[in-house]
Amino acid sequence: MNAKLHFHLVSHPHPLLRVIVLALLALAAYLVWTDTASGGEEESVVILSTDFELRRYTAQGLVEARPKETEIACRCLGNSLAEAVDAHPAVKVVPMPVLGDAEQAMVDEHVALLETIIESVRYMSKNPGHGATWITDMGPEFVTGGRYSMGDGLAFLRERTGADKALILTGWHLEPTAGRQALQFLLSQTMAAETGSLALVMADLQTGELVWFRSLGEIYDPLGYAILGKGREIDDAVVTNPAAAQAMLRDLLTSYAGSGGAS
Repeated sequence: MNAKLHFHLVSHPHPLLRVIVLALLALAAYLVWTDTASGGEEESVVILSTDFELRRYTAQGLVEARPKETEIACRCLGNSLAEAVDAHPAVKVVPMPVLGDAEQAMVDEHVALLETIIESVRYMSKNPGHGATWITDMGPEFVTGGRYSMGDGLAFLRERTGADKALILTGWHLEPTAGRQALQFLLSQTMAAETGSLALVMADLQTGELVWFRSLGEIYDPLGYAILGKGREIDDAVVTNPAAAQAMLRDLLTSYAGSGGAS
């Protein structure tokens, strides 16, 4: 009797139990599929710096910093970049550890080097000219083989954090003052241009080699923007707005596909 009862329970499980089992099997299959589709584990990334400066161009021909607005922009871009990286399927953010003075100085030195490299790459990339927005996108085919490297001086961060890569954001936006616009129009009957650039660079922490670079640049006149709606990809309205900044950075990160390179 007991044997028959046991056989009956196994052969004809309760409907609720059957639903639970099927749900668990479906969940397990989904997890296996998503892990396979994403190529395995995510890379871990430390964000070394988010250095973006808002500037103005005066009637006297001087370029002035805007420290209060710049501070807001850097804070917004830092938070937005962390969110954008964590939303990327191939990478995740690892917090920076507490650093001593010497270690922080070393990080700052390498960030400065990366920014210099960025300026070199920007110089070599084609600028389509006035009234345009352009993307410079350089994946493994451009940066592999040690063509660009910050050296292995930050390998200690890999040991301290377990991170694979280092990421920095750098850029600026320059807008003319109302006085500059008036003077420009009086002298040449043209509008003074607004210009800007924002770049993301990923480097291998162990070797220091750059593995991915992407930047957004723009140059346009405010009148053209007002009439045609072109330009202003990275001005105050974007870099100090968390939603707009995160959308821009997510878009820039789409070409990074982890160790496999650019998609």
